[in-house]
Amino acid sequence: MIYYAVPRISIFSPGLGGYFAIAWITFALFVIAGNLTGILFGTSNVPNKRVKTEKYVKKKIYLHD
Repeated sequence: MIYYAVPRISIFSPGLGGYFAIAWITFALFVIAGNLTGILFGTSNVPNKRVKTEKYVKKKIYLHD
């Protein structure tokens, strides 16, 4: 969507159109930054949490027997 829209949006157009273009590009950059943050920092710790919880559950079961 950005590839299609950015060449057609003019941030220098007067009035409401210019404000809309600036706001749209700003929100698009926030979306890109959020997605990159999720990809780069969000997936590395998922398998470790599962292993720890499984060990805790096993210990908890053995303590109650």
